[in-house]
Amino acid sequence: MPPVIRKLEPRWPVAAAVLAVAFLLGMLPGRISLFPSLMPHVVGLVVIIPIIAVSLFGGRRPFWLRAERAVILLFFIVAMAATTANLTKLEASVSLATIVVVASRAINILGS
Repeated sequence: MPPVIRKLEPRWPVAAAVLAVAFLLGMLPGRISLFPSLMPHVVGLVVIIPIIAVSLFGGRRPFWLRAERAVILLFFIVAMAATTANLTKLEASVSLATIVVVASRAINILGS
């Protein structure tokens, strides 16, 4: 009996989401980004490889389906962790700037 080939849904929405996340992470300013600006773009392109392979080979090679699932899940976990870390770093810098502004105002009030 020949193997059953399943019809797979289109992969372009997932590829577009991966590229959008990689692009947005790469566009973060250097003062709040944890990684060099080129790194998210390279990682995004690496994540696209299994998506392209699944699109080319379909269900004929189940290895690519498993690899695609694992790579995309790992990418979004890492992307969310990096976003959380970037926001934490931004919040810390904003808090420090707020403390400096409040302290300088207090010194100005005491000095007058």
